[in-house]
Order: sequence, then C-alpha cells, then structure tokens
Amino acid sequence: MKRPKTLAEELFLMAVLVIVTIGVSYAIMGPIRKPMQRVRKGIDNVPVSWEIRLKDGIKRYIENDSRVIKDRTVVAAIDAIRARLLAHVTDTTYHIEIIVIESDVVNAVTFPGGLIVVFTPLIRLTSSPEELASVLAHEIGHVVHRDPLKQLAKELGISTVLSMVNGGKAPPMVETMVKQFLDIQYTREQESAADEYALRLLSDAHINPVCFADLMEKLAPDTLSEKTSVIAYFNTHPDVHERVRKAKEAGKEFKAASEEKFVIDWDAVKRSLPSLFSR
Repeated sequence: MKRPKTLAEELFLMAVLVIVTIGVSYAIMGPIRKPMQRVRKGIDNVPVSWEIRLKDGIKRYIENDSRVIKDRTVVAAIDAIRARLLAHVTDTTYHIEIIVIESDVVNAVTFPGGLIVVFTPLIRLTSSPEELASVLAHEIGHVVHRDPLKQLAKELGISTVLSMVNGGKAPPMVETMVKQFLDIQYTREQESAADEYALRLLSDAHINPVCFADLMEKLAPDTLSEKTSVIAYFNTHPDVHERVRKAKEAGKEFKAASEEKFVIDWDAVKRSLPSLFSR
C-alpha cells in the first residue's frame, strides 16, 4: 500500500506543476510576445488587419458548414440595405459584409472583422426592409465599437485570439469560436452604445428609427407565441421594453419629411427564402 502524501508533499508537487505550466506557457508565447505587449493596454491596439484575417477564416467555415442564401432577389435586397446604411458610416475602416444563412433560429450575429450573419427566420419575421435595416444598424454599431473582438478576448483570452490571427490556429478553434458567438452576451453598456449608434445611423440614412421599436416589439419574449420558442436574438439583448421606448422617442424626433422608403418588394424577398417545408 502506498503511503499517503503529506500536505507538504502535495504543496510541493502543486508548486512544481505551476512552475512547469508557466515555463511551457513562456515557451509557447515567445513568438507572439511582442504583439502581446502591444495589446496589453487594450484590445483596440490589435491591428485591424489581423482581425480581418480572422474574419476570413470565420467566413470560410460558415460557408462550408451552413447553407448561405445566394438567391439574387435576397442578395440584391441585402446589398441595397447595406449600401444605404454604409453610405453614412464614416467611423470605421472595416469592409462590412452581410450574408444570410438558412437556420431555424431567429438571430443575427456579428463576428470580428465586420462580418454580419443574418438568419433566415429573422427576415421572415420582419414586415419591411426598414425593420431589417434597424437590426443591421445595431449590428454595425457593434462592428464600429469592435465589440465582437472584445468579447472574444474576454471569453478565450487575448493570447488565444492573437495566436489565431497571427498564425492561424486549427479550424476546430474557429468552430468553437463560431458556436460561442451564437450565445454571446454583450454588456449593458455595449448594447446601449450599439442601440444609440443604430438610432443615429437610421436617422442619417433617412430611415425612421421607430422601425427598430416595431421589430423589437415582435421579438420581445412576452409578445411571442409559444411556437417561436427557437428565438435567440433577444436572449442576449436585455431590457427590450426600455429599448423600445428609446427607439420610439427617436422616432418622434425624426423628421418625417426626410424619410426615404426602400423600393424593395419585401414580400418577394421573403418568398425567395428557402421553403420551411423543403428541409
């Protein structure tokens, strides 16, 4: 029978383990120590070029793993909304991309580098292109504020993020990251800032901000039918009713004479989405 280890022996072994772990970490982190020193003062020091490389890897994974909607009617509508909004975005160097994927979940997700992914049920839930534009304006706010990268660093650690963009960690890391973003939770401050950005952007783009309130009321948990149990968008977006109130206030301040409706046949766009019965 082996003699049980004393407390002193156990503490000694724990100390050895810690020292070995630090040594291994030091050896692994050596190649990216200089980049790490540059980002210690904040995630904003991570070069945008690195983040764009990460975005490219995420996009390839999503395109290989999901059904990306390439119907011309849908793509043209998304491009028109994107162009209208981005014409008034002057505070970012990202090339913002928007793709639509087939899913069972009502959601829209923004990934590092300026990639916005819209899930088909969210489009089906909207009544107009203006309502979808309101969600995209909110997601663009997250892009401008680099919230996805900040949350990624918070969840995985800055060293992991740097290793992914500075040498390309294995695809499983990208898969893990994509799945984490489906349930990502931004802080109250980040959500409020993205909302404020969206309301300004909508107004600048001659879109009545009240459309944001209209859509959020449809997404609010206490107004959904039981059949919409797959909803995800507002699982990570708290205080829906307060946000509805602010959007309505912004709508009252909006000058109706400046409103420019999209010339898009929205019913045709929704009919062009994959049939719910063709899966």
